Amino acid sequence: MLPTFSALSEMQISGQLLLGLWVHHIAGILVVLLVIYIDLAVKGSVHFLGEPYKLMRPVALLWFLALSGGIHIYLSL
Repeated sequence: MLPTFSALSEMQISGQLLLGLWVHHIAGILVVLLVIYIDLAVKGSVHFLGEPYKLMRPVALLWFLALSGGIHIYLSL
């Protein structure tokens, strides 16, 4: 992912597409980290303050945001 991201960020692309690229990139990283954290909390490896299942809906929404951002980037190039 990093070589593609760095190659796209060096291209002459519009500011809106570059913003979408950054949002997609950051949202994807957050989704991966949060899913790993939820999985560890459900298995009992990590102590979670509260209920880990309450975090699943915002993570799903963030995943959908990253997916739609990726589709937008793909169709814009």
